[in-house]
Amino acid sequence: MKKVFLTGLLALLLAGCGSVPVTGRTQLQMVSEQQEIKMGLTNFREILGKEKLEADPEVNARVQRIGQRIAAATGRSDYQWEFKVIDNDKSMNAFCLPGGKVAVYTGILPVA
Repeated sequence: MKKVFLTGLLALLLAGCGSVPVTGRTQLQMVSEQQEIKMGLTNFREILGKEKLEADPEVNARVQRIGQRIAAATGRSDYQWEFKVIDNDKSMNAFCLPGGKVAVYTGILPVA
């Protein structure tokens, strides 16, 4: 019984493995890329709904320019890249969610 269980578990793990496109390494995939993208979009909208967005068009244009160059370098033209600037001078941070959803806090701009 133990052998059957372990064999079944191994089969499930191997079935969940996939290859990472950029590196070619194998990884265990618990959710599909489409599910990750959907979760990324949902979380992005939720975060942006709670935060104050930067109104300065120059700051937004700068982040868009830099973001588009980074997006082009990823080779992921299938993503719907989106770059938002969150008005928070106290937070020196930025993040990217699956599917190309990127937020940059204004606090990081003076040092980036």
